[in-house]
Amino acid sequence: MKITKFKKFIIFMTIILIILPNILISISIVSNQIETHNFENIKAPMNPAGFWDKEIIQSVGNFPYYVVIGDANNDGYQDIVTANIENDSISILLGNSAGEWETEIRRYVGGDPRSVDIGDANNDGLNDIISVNSYDDTISILLGNNSGGWDPEIIRDVGSDPMDVRIGDINNDTLNDIVVTNRISGTISIFLGNSSNGWESETTRSVGLNPSGLDIGDVNNDNLNDIVVADRGDYLISILLKNNSDGWEPAFTKNVGNNPWGLTIGDANNDGLNDILTANRGDETISIILGNNTGGWEPEITENVGEDPLSIKVGDLNNDTYNDVVSANFQVDEVSIFLWNETLDEWGDELKKDIRSNPYGMDIGDANNDG
Repeated sequence: MKITKFKKFIIFMTIILIILPNILISISIVSNQIETHNFENIKAPMNPAGFWDKEIIQSVGNFPYYVVIGDANNDGYQDIVTANIENDSISILLGNSAGEWETEIRRYVGGDPRSVDIGDANNDGLNDIISVNSYDDTISILLGNNSGGWDPEIIRDVGSDPMDVRIGDINNDTLNDIVVTNRISGTISIFLGNSSNGWESETTRSVGLNPSGLDIGDVNNDNLNDIVVADRGDYLISILLKNNSDGWEPAFTKNVGNNPWGLTIGDANNDGLNDILTANRGDETISIILGNNTGGWEPEITENVGEDPLSIKVGDLNNDTYNDVVSANFQVDEVSIFLWNETLDEWGDELKKDIRSNPYGMDIGDANNDG
C-alpha cells in the first residue's frame, strides 16, 4: 500500500513545547518555545524513534499553558494560539502558504489565561479567539474582523477560577455558544449565541467538584450536542445531555480515574460513535468510555500512561485513516501514544515519545497547511 505524506499536528503544552505529529506540537513550560516535528511516511506498526523529525522551535509568551490549532485570522490557513500565564497574554502564530508561521503576534488578555479556543463565537462567519482568565474570573473575546485581525477585547465575567473554554453549538439552534468551567464555583458558565451576533446573559449549571477539562459533542449519538466536564475533585465526569426542548437533562456522573484533568470527545475506537476520554493525573491513567448503539456507554477502559497526564486528544496520527489516542504526561516530559490496530480492532501497546519540559496541553491539526 502506498503511504502518503501525513502532516497533521498534535500540540502539547508544557510551557513552550510544540510537537507537530504530522506535525506533533507540544508546549514546554521551562523554555517558552514551541517545538515541532514532522510526521511523515509512517504507518503502524512503527518504531517510536522514527515517529517525528525536523524539529522546529518557535518562541511564545512566558509559561504557555494551553495550545490550539485553527484559522485564527480567517485567511484559510491554520494557525497556532497559546495561552501564556505569566505575562497574561496569548501568542498567535499565523500559518502561511509556505508551510511556515509568521512572527509571533502577542495580545494581552486577563490575568492568568489557562485555556484558549478558536471558533466563530458571535456567528458572523468569522473565527474568533477566546481565553479564560483564572485570576480575573473572566473570559476575553477577540472577535475576528474582515481585515485579518481582531477587534478590541470584549470581557465577560464568569464563575470563580475558570479553567477551560469551548466554542460550539450546545443548544442545537445552529448558532455557536460559549461554555466555561469554573473550578472553585463547581459550575459551568453558558453564553448562548443569538442572531444579533452577540450572546444572551450568562447562565450557570452545577457540575462536580473542581471542574477542569471540558468538551462539546454528541456523546449519546442522538444527533444533539451535549456537554461533558471532568470533575477532578471527585474523580468523576459530569454529562449534560441535550434534550429536545431548550435545555439539558440534569447532570449525571460516571466514575473515571483519580483526579481527571483533561477531557476530550471523539471516536476513539473507530466505530462511528463518539466516545469520552479523560487524562487522570492522580493514578497515571487514561479512561476511555466507549459510546454504544443504544445511546449509552460501555464500561470504562483504563490504560496506564506516564506520570501526571494532564491532557488527552483523539486523532489520526500515523496517516492510516484510523483515529489514535495521545496523552501529555507533565512530570516525565513525554507523551503516550496508542495507535489503532486495524487488524486486531483495538489499540496497540503504548508508545512513548520524549519531548521538552512539562508538556501540558495538546492539539491535533494541519498546523503547517500542507493537507
